[in-house]
Amino acid sequence: MSTIGVGLGQILLSVLLFGSMFVPLKKFNTGDGFFAQWIMNIAIMLTGFAIYASEDFGQFFPIAMLGGAVWSIGNMMALPIIQRLGLALGMLIWNSTNCLTGWAVSHFGLFGVTARPAPNLFLNYFGLVLISIGGALFSLIKNKTDESDPQSVKIDRLAYKNVPLNPESEPISDSTTKNTDVKFTNPNSSKVNLSKDRALGIAMALLSGACYGLNLTPVLYVQDNPDKYPGAPQKSMPYVFSHYFGAFLMSTLGFLIYCLLKKNHPHANNQLILPGFASGIIWAIAQILLFLATNNLSASISYPIVATVPGCVSAIWSVFCFKEIQGKRNLTILFIAMGITLIGAAAIGMSKAGEE
Repeated sequence: MSTIGVGLGQILLSVLLFGSMFVPLKKFNTGDGFFAQWIMNIAIMLTGFAIYASEDFGQFFPIAMLGGAVWSIGNMMALPIIQRLGLALGMLIWNSTNCLTGWAVSHFGLFGVTARPAPNLFLNYFGLVLISIGGALFSLIKNKTDESDPQSVKIDRLAYKNVPLNPESEPISDSTTKNTDVKFTNPNSSKVNLSKDRALGIAMALLSGACYGLNLTPVLYVQDNPDKYPGAPQKSMPYVFSHYFGAFLMSTLGFLIYCLLKKNHPHANNQLILPGFASGIIWAIAQILLFLATNNLSASISYPIVATVPGCVSAIWSVFCFKEIQGKRNLTILFIAMGITLIGAAAIGMSKAGEE
């Protein structure tokens, strides 16, 4: 099989894993997400250490830690985004920014990275335009939470505030609501708060996507500057542990700051440990496949595909498993946007054709 064929196969498996990485956590109360993301990063660091051992404990690249740290900043926002927008919508929006950021770095050679434009620029630009259109359409979708009535909104808010919700218990009283500072006195007030939450979720998703789009840039920088880093390997695997360790350190720092701000009363649901660990391992394997695919193709090819198609995978989970997206209008927009996005990703993949 050709190098391009292997690379595209690695991308396919990578997008399936990236699109499923938050599924183990979806049915649990993650609170504000800091504990869950910290558990994820412990699993990521341990996976990276296993790769480091398989590489005979070779070089450690401190600059590659920056990529992991930047990714971790984006990941700290991921679960709060999902709480506000849902799994599919959150991932689909941040993937659009991820795509544009990663593609621009590689295509134009930003931040000291060597420019890697695709051989077929027409297909490359055409695919990017389609992916951008798909991302814009995704933002028009309303998930189930957006269309909830005020009472269900109240319950969702209480869950987020870490109030135990027992389906067999008495209905939530006014005093309970008062104690958690959750006050929805009329439907209009609920709609205003939902709109603000949605706007905040979209803004966080855009910022998170930019962080994700920059996470491989330090590794590419080392590889593209042999005069500054003599003997730096061109293969990606030697950088995995450095990258993952940077993510672990940043997530630990973020969690400690969060604990200080919460006066040592963080939301730490013990049910999140195994699901968080599973999510971390899924991401770690997917990222390794992305490293390998970027070697076999180029970042200008792998980034737009890996940055957008996982959102389509998460949409499938949302529609058929979690029932987050319902209604004829929303489903129609979703599948049209997914079709446009997949065609765009295919065009970008084909823009590499003809080059070995």
